[in-house]
Amino acid sequence: MKNILKRIKFLYYLNDVSNLISGNLRLENKKLIFAQVPRCSTSIITSLIKKNLKDQSNIEFPTHYFKPKFNKNCNYFISIRDPIERFASAYFHLKNGQFITYYDDFFSIYPTIEKLAIEIFSKKARSYIRLSHHLNEDLNSFITIEFLKKNLPAYLITHDSLLKDTEDFLKLRLNLNSFDKTDFKKEIITTKKVDIPLSKNALINLKEFLKKDYEIYNYLIKEKKKINSK
Repeated sequence: MKNILKRIKFLYYLNDVSNLISGNLRLENKKLIFAQVPRCSTSIITSLIKKNLKDQSNIEFPTHYFKPKFNKNCNYFISIRDPIERFASAYFHLKNGQFITYYDDFFSIYPTIEKLAIEIFSKKARSYIRLSHHLNEDLNSFITIEFLKKNLPAYLITHDSLLKDTEDFLKLRLNLNSFDKTDFKKEIITTKKVDIPLSKNALINLKEFLKKDYEIYNYLIKEKKKINSK
């Protein structure tokens, strides 16, 4: 099946749409659902929650195909990360082992994130990003400003303070008394924005390319205190 999807772009799109529909229809709205934006430490957060929470009957961890904006009655929480940092993390994650992309020659065409960023508005670069899950699934694909104004998340975890936010989430939303963080290793969180090898022009391009993401990200950061104190 994977080989067929690799050869026929239409089937690749069809597979995405099928997973998107099933990923949003099967969820129970009464549960608290984790919207898992790729490269926002969702695996770490999920692991911490599952390790600490014995009764998980009221919480669900669907795949990245679940998008709150397509399920307007859902009760969701979400983790977010600076958009450029997230994009870079997705690029290196794909390049260094995941390879979930339609194009086998992705990293021969774009061997560095600098080259991809410089050419990011070209038709070819957009096509390569569109068919690479971790790069294509940005924050804007999960939620929009219009959606947020009517449907704020039940809780917001930010990448820069994910351990504290996750602990507070469990205590404030799920009535946990103690929090075991022994498995958490800070060094596994890589790709800091200051360390990304990008020129000034590449950064300008990425910031423009991720403009909608930054609008959503900044809005959520501004509303974080309100969201998490509800």
